[in-house]
Amino acid sequence: MRETYGLREYINIIWRQKITVMAVTLIIMSIGAAFSFFLIEPVYESGTTLMINRIENETERYLDFDDVVLNQKLVNTYGKLAKSDAVMKKSMQKLNISMDIEEFKKNVSVTIYPDTEIIEISVLNKNARDAARIANDLASSFIDEIKRLMELENVRIIDVAQVPSSPAKPEKMVIMIVMGFIGMMVGLFIAFYREYLDYTIKTPEDVERELGIKVMGVVPNYKQTGYRGRTL
Repeated sequence: MRETYGLREYINIIWRQKITVMAVTLIIMSIGAAFSFFLIEPVYESGTTLMINRIENETERYLDFDDVVLNQKLVNTYGKLAKSDAVMKKSMQKLNISMDIEEFKKNVSVTIYPDTEIIEISVLNKNARDAARIANDLASSFIDEIKRLMELENVRIIDVAQVPSSPAKPEKMVIMIVMGFIGMMVGLFIAFYREYLDYTIKTPEDVERELGIKVMGVVPNYKQTGYRGRTL
């Protein structure tokens, strides 16, 4: 039965099997690169930010603390309304999008920033221009619904959605790092497994470890040392 290896033995195993580890790592990284660059269709993300303003009247033009608290409480309500069926359907009809509303919702996200009066509407789409166009239209439809349901005009667009220059998914660098880590782990597993199945004696240290005896001398390998002596 083999003895438990120490840290030095593990390092030696990795060094002896370095070609295996490197090869497996590169192969799995290549598979990940093929998926991320050629097989996974890129998806673009674009978003628009909106702000809930205070409700003004003819006699009061200043912003007090109660207004801020009220607006922050309204943010949660408005966040739900921004992703309501009414807003989604209105935008889908305007843009002539023919798909199930639940599938459409999966590509829309509404982010509420804590302790602020800001809401962000983001859209994922395989087409960069469509992502920006849908995000802007959803913001417009949302504002219209606020006017219709609550008879208020207290929502303003801060940033209009822009056409993204690069896809949001897949995250190629993250995929490559993850696949590289997986490849290294698989390579190390194969290396140690091969070493575990290899019972051949290669070094004096192997003799001492496996047989438990002290090595008194070593016969040199003439081919490795380059010895050119005369054969007797």
